[in-house]
Order: sequence, then structure tokens, then C-alpha cells
Amino acid sequence: MDNNVIDVDFTSECDSNLQPSLTCHVEIENKCGNTVQAINKSTAEALRAVADQIEADELDTGFHPITTPSGEQIGRVYLDYHAEDLGPLACR
Repeated sequence: MDNNVIDVDFTSECDSNLQPSLTCHVEIENKCGNTVQAINKSTAEALRAVADQIEADELDTGFHPITTPSGEQIGRVYLDYHAEDLGPLACR
């Protein structure tokens, strides 16, 4: 575990000065299509699938593959769930 990382229960009510945060990095190189429109469509579908997984709380901190609907890996997403100490003014 990184010494700068604070484990936080993101589902609990705000009972401290810690603010949950998410940093997200996305890297995609999609060559799975014969036209720009086909590449755009498969990229958008892949991003929507990752967004659905994030919203459903299915992904933890770390790297996760991004795949097209046909199963081709076109990239990866890195998620970093962490908390920031906002001091005594937090959670008013």
C-alpha cells in the first residue's frame, strides 16, 4: 500500500474531514474498424461499458482493460480511489 493512500469507506456518511475522490486515466488506441465511424462507434461502446462498471462499483483501484463489444482490447483505464483531508471545514 502506498503511504499516501488512505482507505475510505465511500458508502458511509460524511463523519470526518476526508473527502472521497477518484482519479481516472484512460488510454485507448482503437484500430478495430474500417472507417472512422466504425472506430468511433466501437470506442464509444467500450467507454460506455467501462462507465457502467464504474457506476456499479465493480472496479477497484488499479488498471482495467477496455474492450470493444467484439472482445478486442483497445486500451486500459486506471482508477485511483483515494481521500483528501479537507480539514475542519469539511462536511458542513
